[in-house]
Amino acid sequence: MNETLTAGGKKARSGIPAWAVAVFLLLSLGIGTAGLYFYSAQKKLRTADFAKQLGAVADLKIQQIRNWRRERLGDALAVNRNPWLFSTLELLQARPKPGTPSQGFRDWLDGFRQGYGYRNIDIFGAQGEIIFRMGPDSAEDLPASVRLRVAEALRTGQPALIDLYFSDKTGLSGMDVLAPVLGSVGTGRPVGVIVFHIDPEDFLFPLIQTWPMPSASAETLLVRLEGDDVLYLNELRHRKGTAGRLRFPLSKTGLPAAAAVRGFSGVMEGTDYRGITILAASRSIPDSPWFLVAKVDLEEILLPIRFESRILLLLCLALIATVGGATGYFIRREQVVSLRQTVDNKARAEKALRESQEKFQYIFEYSPVGKSLTLPSGEIQVNKAFQDMLGYSREELENKKWQEISFPGDIEATQRMLDGLLQGQERSVRFQKRYVHKSGRIVWTDVQSSLRRDADGRPLYFMTAISDITERKQAEEEILSLNAELDERVRNRTARLEEANRELEAFSYSVSHDLRAPLRIIDGFSQALLEDCGDRIDEEGRSHLDRIRSNAQFMGHLIDDMLKLARVSKTEIQAENVDLSGLARQSAADIARAYPKHPLDVIIAAGLFARSDPRLLRAVLDNLFDNAWKFTAVTPRPRVEFGAESGGKGPAYFVRDNGIGFDMTYVGKLFGAFQRLHDRSEFPGTGIGLATVQRIIRRLGGRVWAEGREGLGATFFFTLNEPERRIG
Repeated sequence: MNETLTAGGKKARSGIPAWAVAVFLLLSLGIGTAGLYFYSAQKKLRTADFAKQLGAVADLKIQQIRNWRRERLGDALAVNRNPWLFSTLELLQARPKPGTPSQGFRDWLDGFRQGYGYRNIDIFGAQGEIIFRMGPDSAEDLPASVRLRVAEALRTGQPALIDLYFSDKTGLSGMDVLAPVLGSVGTGRPVGVIVFHIDPEDFLFPLIQTWPMPSASAETLLVRLEGDDVLYLNELRHRKGTAGRLRFPLSKTGLPAAAAVRGFSGVMEGTDYRGITILAASRSIPDSPWFLVAKVDLEEILLPIRFESRILLLLCLALIATVGGATGYFIRREQVVSLRQTVDNKARAEKALRESQEKFQYIFEYSPVGKSLTLPSGEIQVNKAFQDMLGYSREELENKKWQEISFPGDIEATQRMLDGLLQGQERSVRFQKRYVHKSGRIVWTDVQSSLRRDADGRPLYFMTAISDITERKQAEEEILSLNAELDERVRNRTARLEEANRELEAFSYSVSHDLRAPLRIIDGFSQALLEDCGDRIDEEGRSHLDRIRSNAQFMGHLIDDMLKLARVSKTEIQAENVDLSGLARQSAADIARAYPKHPLDVIIAAGLFARSDPRLLRAVLDNLFDNAWKFTAVTPRPRVEFGAESGGKGPAYFVRDNGIGFDMTYVGKLFGAFQRLHDRSEFPGTGIGLATVQRIIRRLGGRVWAEGREGLGATFFFTLNEPERRIG
């Protein structure tokens, strides 16, 4: 502070006191910091909300793409083992020169092409040559990669999807479905391959490009790894004519598409192919080489809070200016005489009150968020934003209560919220409610309300902030509708799968019946030939007949075991309390009668009970005991044991023998159908028993595994879905 001499020689103070400068700076810093914190919090909240939306859109798109790919493979499976197609292609290639297929076959092929939305269809013969083409672009040359995959399909007989490819010559993009034609039994080399050419512009690209809610910049990208680059597969919203052509190196930092191909899955900020800052959700698409990126410009996300930030900046500047004015006012007050101090204080107080009221009125009236002051009796005073939200003028709302503009179904819930504030149960409440627009439409809002009281604690009015969330609600309803539509499609596909299973069961019965008859004839006539003509057949001939009978009988057993394995997945589970120890004794006794020349010691633990299906458990024990009897045939003192060991999620039951055991290197083959570790001439069997055990245990909610060593026996463990219980 500086000092000067007056005419009378007295010192007079001039300038601004240091304490006033410090107060002004501290208050200004506090106001600025609060404003920045508010803006940062709003930005973080909005970004998090959009991150959830992007993740939901990405997951929805991935599910839709997976379903679409499965449907295409389903089309291939529909023709993969079609006996009629097998005969038709076989007959077509049997001619000296392959000619044009019959009109009926061409009509069927064209109907399949148009009905399932394929662009072209090519038919390759068994030697990999094209024998017929159909479609508007059938003259187009096929890429070499397609012919290579056709050769692979002829070798493996497996349907396949060929990934997206792009032709620089024609400008067309494509994706193919390969369906080898195997005939009715699905064995042997394919007689040909039918190639269905997909136009991704018809369904795949539109599916990717659609967005479930209005947006000026949002889009979905389909990308894949191409060498050391990430390749954009679909047409882009902001850069046309780049599908299959636009690429960036994987080393490009901050590019969500490159991060997705490198293995990143989640939400990140970065720059897109235009160099614009975006928020993006990245996912990999299972069962495909594709990756999906759902993104939106960060500028669009933050646009709604830009205006609020400007208002906030103005308020901060106004408050800082007010603090500066108030500080100056206090400084000047020290320079006035004490006689006018009381008058000046009163005038200053009135001025501050008036300014405060004006500021409050300004903030209330011109806030971009709807605001209302509501009396406990229901009368309301609203700002311009709220009037615009509901389409009323100020005069129309002056004589209305809040109940009159609220949706009738929300009045009771709103009143409960306000009562909670009046009773002091809450300091503020936040909830969603519906208002009725002047035009009659429903307006969804997010409401936050608090109660203002006077110095004695009496309620004055409710101060409420109202935000319009109608568009967000509509977007949520649209997503729910899309999910419902997807669920319906899944149910339809499930129904078709169940129908296919029923047809497969009928087919299995027919095949087993048709196979049994010739086997019985072969066995019977071989036996008759031995009995009636045995004296005229030499030793080698009788050996051949014995081998014929043995293999025919083995084929019969194999058919029986295959049918049992197939029926396991169809058997309805009927759970009840089961005496496992008793069930094991019965099974061991029955198996012992089947091997009268091979007695062994049987040890069965007592008191083992479980809740499960007794019929299926009996089948498990029969197969495991039969396995133990067979593989202890060469053991000097054979022994089999049934018991249980404690586990983390319940008991693990086991059947243990001291037979020939097995090498743990091949333990993965034990439970596969027709997988054998020993020749059938050494140990009889069809190779189906352990596969049946595994399928039953899985149906009962458990798991099965084996441990063993060569020459030291084997142990087969299994668990059930409930812990051990003791009954009786």
